[in-house]
Amino acid sequence: MKKNPVLLMSLLSLLTINSCAQPISRNLESTIKDNNVCIFTNNEKTYSDVENSYLVFVAEITDSKDYKTVYEKTYSKGKFPILEDDCALIPLNIFKINKPYDVNLESNKNFATQICISEAGKILPVSYLSPGEAVCSK
Repeated sequence: MKKNPVLLMSLLSLLTINSCAQPISRNLESTIKDNNVCIFTNNEKTYSDVENSYLVFVAEITDSKDYKTVYEKTYSKGKFPILEDDCALIPLNIFKINKPYDVNLESNKNFATQICISEAGKILPVSYLSPGEAVCSK
């Protein structure tokens, strides 16, 4: 049985592209510290880029497909937030109470978490009732 070399090359190329294009997001840790949300990777195998900078951005999770960024900052020339003591601080006042948010840190890897801030000033996890419908867990 003859195999079509063009078909085989096409399948191989498709598999290679698909496996390389998969975004890998690692878990980002978060706590409350001095009226800020404190984020850190808790992963010793991470570091900032060659310019010693990393990007942090926060977006509201909405029922619509819109992505509403409420905070974005490039941190540079500081210690990379691996441990809680070296965390990146995000002002607490950008978060609405009991509203779900997507928090991201990008460097050589992507880290993300989804959080809510309770009325008591604590971090709550986000739950999904259905695709696109996120709520704050209690």
